[in-house]
Amino acid sequence: MPISLIKEETEHILRVLPLLIKRDEQFRGSLYTILGESFVKKDDFSELRDIVKELAVAQKRTEARMEELAVAQKKTENELQTLTKTVKAVQKELGGISHVIGYELEEKFYLTLPEIIKEDFGAEFETLERRYLVYPDGRDDEINIYAEGSLNGEKIYLIGESKTQLGKGDIDDFVMVLKRAKNHLKEELLPIFLCYMVHPNVESYLKEKYPQIKVYKSFELKKRASLLHKA
Repeated sequence: MPISLIKEETEHILRVLPLLIKRDEQFRGSLYTILGESFVKKDDFSELRDIVKELAVAQKRTEARMEELAVAQKKTENELQTLTKTVKAVQKELGGISHVIGYELEEKFYLTLPEIIKEDFGAEFETLERRYLVYPDGRDDEINIYAEGSLNGEKIYLIGESKTQLGKGDIDDFVMVLKRAKNHLKEELLPIFLCYMVHPNVESYLKEKYPQIKVYKSFELKKRASLLHKA
């Protein structure tokens, strides 16, 4: 449509519109309805403003809560660090106590073990000691009970571990030590455990998987040592 015609139509509508609004009640009502839906009223602005205020307050509460949670998390992390340090200190202390008890156990039977082992295996060992086996790659293993001896004219090494209470993990770790020692010493090994007590399940595990490892319990050694001295 040419611009001139659009202009004429627009001018005509503007002239007629006031008359229609004044004379035609139905047209007037329809027009008010359309205008009411198309524009935001004052009351709507007030309601929207209240909603925005509520959202702003809620956001501030959320931010405050997030700050509280951040502080609480930091406090928890600090407490966990303190607890971790405490646990490590206790573990170190217990480890030290365990070593002391193990050393006492070894020293208690160092003199009688060679006689008992000779009676059980026919192997002869003179002096028992603690020793580090240092390997060519620089690694080492601490051997709680170490001795060099002979069995049927052949050289043999006594390799032993002392534990207050023997566990499956101790057994598996000791087996790895034995493999490294065997590869390093190139001779037969006589492996033993010296302990105060061992759970029946652990003892069964040892007998089934590693029957070559002998377990000596302190109370049994005490009885046998007493009998040897009487004899």
